[in-house]
Amino acid sequence: MSFSGLPTEIYLIIGTFLGRRSAINSVCQANRRLDHILNQNLCRDDVRHGHHRALFYAAETGNMAGPVNADTRDSTGRSSLHFAAENGHDEAVNLLLATGYVDVNARDRWGRTPFELAARRSHEAVVKLLLDRGHVDIKKADLQGKAPVYWASFKGHATVVKMLLETGPVDFKKKTSGGRTPIIAAAAEGHTTILKMLLETGQLEPDAKDHKGLTPLLWATIQGHAAVVEVLVETCQVDVNGKVCRDRTPLYLAT
Repeated sequence: MSFSGLPTEIYLIIGTFLGRRSAINSVCQANRRLDHILNQNLCRDDVRHGHHRALFYAAETGNMAGPVNADTRDSTGRSSLHFAAENGHDEAVNLLLATGYVDVNARDRWGRTPFELAARRSHEAVVKLLLDRGHVDIKKADLQGKAPVYWASFKGHATVVKMLLETGPVDFKKKTSGGRTPIIAAAAEGHTTILKMLLETGQLEPDAKDHKGLTPLLWATIQGHAAVVEVLVETCQVDVNGKVCRDRTPLYLAT
């Protein structure tokens, strides 16, 4: 029988003889099955002895079995809910929410909430869970001034944007540290569907400028997003003669 075909019990005995965590990790790097068995066993031991690393590993991998302190934070301020939300583990998120002891609006060192991380990664099941059960502040922005609706608009996550619009209220005029709004992000990245969704709300400024003096129309023109330019011009709310880049207009840049 090959080494990789040994019973689980033998692997656990090997882990006992290895003893030191560093030695176990070295062996685990050479065998995927061994890594799964021994590291999972180490994490169970951590849970029993109250070591926080086990909780973060469990949340990150979606394996939330075992008694844990649900709102433990790491050195960067990230909680178990941050890890589970960022990695799209909806079952782990559900279990954490069920404890009643997690702060759904907790910020890490960079001001990011679990909801923001789920929204920017387009983990739709997690986004829905947090919206339905989490009492989430959907307007809370990170230290760069980027709220979940901004990230979803920038990344092109139309379904997440739709969820946010249906939940509301969303601050469409809030600017990032660079002066960008969700509509500027959508226009600059060429996300026509999201742009239309944002415009249909009637709650934003189609001709708003960022700190560089660039509007959604100018960004779309510079980036060559013809469909976005067409949508914006059809609103009749944008200045097609606005000048930027050595007095060049959108019409000039488009040619």
